[in-house]
Amino acid sequence: MTKRFFHALWRHPGHLIWVLVAYFPLLDRLLIPLTGDQRVYLSVANEMRERGSWLIPYLFGEPSYLKPPLQYWATLVGWKVFGFGLTGAFLPSALAVVLSAWLVGEIVKLLSEKAAFVNAGLLFAACLGTATFGLAAQMEIHLCLWMLAAWWSALKYLARPMGERKRIWLYLAFFCAGTLGLVKSPLYFGFWVVGFFTYLTLRGEWDIVLTRHFYFAAGVGLAATSWWYLAVAARDGAHLWNQHFI
Repeated sequence: MTKRFFHALWRHPGHLIWVLVAYFPLLDRLLIPLTGDQRVYLSVANEMRERGSWLIPYLFGEPSYLKPPLQYWATLVGWKVFGFGLTGAFLPSALAVVLSAWLVGEIVKLLSEKAAFVNAGLLFAACLGTATFGLAAQMEIHLCLWMLAAWWSALKYLARPMGERKRIWLYLAFFCAGTLGLVKSPLYFGFWVVGFFTYLTLRGEWDIVLTRHFYFAAGVGLAATSWWYLAVAARDGAHLWNQHFI
């Protein structure tokens, strides 16, 4: 009975709740030292909180455009919902770990791999690198999350025959890929598009690129990855150009 229970827990997506439980108790007393980058991210988010600024990141009283704001937004939401402190700061990253792990498992299923490998999601969530770069380096877990979400949506779109495909998955894939531009750089959106096109070519489905919805979806992704840069450029274009792009 006990063996069957743990076997079912291991095979079912619900096992990821144990990963979440494992991350939670340590969020406000992490033994992983705060890294230099992490201290900067928390400082920027705190200055945004104090100024009530959601569009412009600040560091030492000056606009800071070295990184786009998605990580800062996640921290601000964590503080608003769970209170100001390390728990609120790290909880969005812990949730991103769990969602990323679930997506890994779902992607493996969509690729029709052996059932045993569905546990790749649990292994991803439990490994030391995920704990380190998911909490101590923070931004990396958001890159994983949105990249995985883009591929999961794309594979959901491709899972059915051509005439039965739901275009909403294609649009969602490009939107998630576009959100990568708000984590670190619009280049990540470009990387995903190149990877997706390569995958379509290897599958022999490059003709999808000839459909109008491919370009409409690409436009959604481009809008998602560029709107913040355009909004900031209209207000403080010189600093954005010098700090981020140069």
